[in-house]
Amino acid sequence: MEHDYFWHPKYLKPVKKSSEVICGELTKVAVNERESFIRKTVIPSYLGVSNVTDADVASVLRATASGSTKCKLAVGLIVSRLARISWSTDGHSGVDVGLYAYGRGTEKLRGSYENTQVGEFLRDYLQVDLAPVTKGLSNQLTEQPGFEWARAPPSIVTRRNVDKHSSGSAAAAAHHAQLDSYHPLHYQDSHNH
Repeated sequence: MEHDYFWHPKYLKPVKKSSEVICGELTKVAVNERESFIRKTVIPSYLGVSNVTDADVASVLRATASGSTKCKLAVGLIVSRLARISWSTDGHSGVDVGLYAYGRGTEKLRGSYENTQVGEFLRDYLQVDLAPVTKGLSNQLTEQPGFEWARAPPSIVTRRNVDKHSSGSAAAAAHHAQLDSYHPLHYQDSHNH
C-alpha cells in the first residue's frame, strides 16, 4: 500500500547527467534530430529510464524549443514523477527546512541555523580538516553553461567576510545584529563552543 509520502529513490541512482548539462547538449543537436536524441539517449542513457514514453519525449522536445529553464524543468520532471518527488515551486521557496539530529553532541545543533552553519557543525563534529579540499577546489575553474554570474566577484556581505575584513566597524555590527535577529541562538554563541 502506497502512502502520501512514499517515494522511490531507486529512480535517482541511475541518473548520469544533470538537467543543466542535458539541456545544454540538446541545444547543440540539430532540431530535426532532437526527438531521436531524446528518445534514444537522453531518457534511457542520461536519466536511466527504460520505459520511454511519447509524452515524455514530446514534453522535453517542446520545452527545449521554449528555452533552457523550461527544458530543465521538463527533464527533471521525468525522474521526479517516477521517484514520486513533488515540487512546490520551480525555484527556492525561502521556507525554513526542518533538520533533526539526535545522539551525542547534537545538543549544539538546536534552534535555527543558516545552511552553512550546519556544514560547520558537521565539520567540527566529524573533526575533519576541509582546508586542503577547499583550497584544491578553489584552484579549479569549473565551466557550467548558464552560470556565468557565479564567476562574478561576490557582491553580498556575508558574516564570514565581514568578520575577517571589517575590524569591528559599525557596518559589521549592524550586519551582525540583523543576522542574529533571525536566529534564537546567536551565530557568535554557536561558534564559541
